[in-house]
Amino acid sequence: MKLIHLQSDFIGRPPRPMLRGNVYYIRQRIAGRDVWRSLHTRDKREAEFLALEIWRMRQTDQVKSIIPAPPRKLELIWENYRSSDRFADLADSTRDTKSRTWAAFAAWCKAHRIEYPEQLTADLAVSYLSAGGRKNKTFNNILNDLRQVFQFGGANCNVFETIDQLPIHRGKQEKRSESFRAFTDDEMERIFDAIQTSKLKHRDEWYVAAKIASMTGLRYKDVALLRWDSIRSDELGKYLELAPAKTDSRTGGRVVFIRIVPELARLLTIRAASIKGEYVLPNLAAEYPKKWVTATHPFARLCERIGIRGTFHCFRVTVITKAATAGIDLEEFGGVVGHSSEKQTQAYNRAALSIDMEKVLSARLG
Repeated sequence: MKLIHLQSDFIGRPPRPMLRGNVYYIRQRIAGRDVWRSLHTRDKREAEFLALEIWRMRQTDQVKSIIPAPPRKLELIWENYRSSDRFADLADSTRDTKSRTWAAFAAWCKAHRIEYPEQLTADLAVSYLSAGGRKNKTFNNILNDLRQVFQFGGANCNVFETIDQLPIHRGKQEKRSESFRAFTDDEMERIFDAIQTSKLKHRDEWYVAAKIASMTGLRYKDVALLRWDSIRSDELGKYLELAPAKTDSRTGGRVVFIRIVPELARLLTIRAASIKGEYVLPNLAAEYPKKWVTATHPFARLCERIGIRGTFHCFRVTVITKAATAGIDLEEFGGVVGHSSEKQTQAYNRAALSIDMEKVLSARLG
């Protein structure tokens, strides 16, 4: 039998890249023997281009003993990060958030014909981070997420390392913004009436979502993704037990306990009789991953139409304000709304079940 020797001294024609595992290689002669040399890429066209360049350099004796890693495309950087231990160690909700952040960034890059990190300038990156008038905290969250993806995804350069975070301390004027005010009782009644007579998509679910938020103080994401198995019962009645998505990674999955008032219990019982599946609001739950940035815009537009300043987050502010008005210690109330201090424990949060939510919600706000 005649043995075939793979000659690869690059004389005559360029070497042909071959996929070995997930990365392309070329055959190269080093010190008198043939060896496989990685091209550090999974992209076929990129591998063919690199093989040709190496062949051209070899013809003029310019090839180096070690081939530097070529630029990696953004999609490969994300794949490397997603398969890293760093990503695997994150909580499920955090992985979901980072995946959505990357998907939005990747779509923006595609629209701007950006394929490699080297094409990103600081000005371009800042323009993306500031898009849509993002608040400083959102700017910083996205900045940190993308910085980590580039760092642990093996990018040759990381423009996000050169960008400073923005200050997140809110001044008095910012605290008076639409997102951080309490609804009056009259405003809430007008909102509930407006939802019921509106043309909102999934109007019935928006009504229930508003009711849940107004009686629990939950953020929109926790309301939209509320599951039936989060509703528990004890000798005093029904209550909610769930880990708020926003603080899940920071608190190690610490849960909150919220006593369900009779009005909300009746609403959920009626809904349970006609809804199948794991989510209380299945349509809002299905849409949230696709529209998480603009998920509450329909509600904000409804408020604007009826002449009310506010966002969905105002329900949370309203519940906290009512608790303070009712004389509830706000640190103790942290076990309800998920404001966690260092000394709070799971047992401490569970004590929130003893808080009289009917007393809290009966407090009047003019």
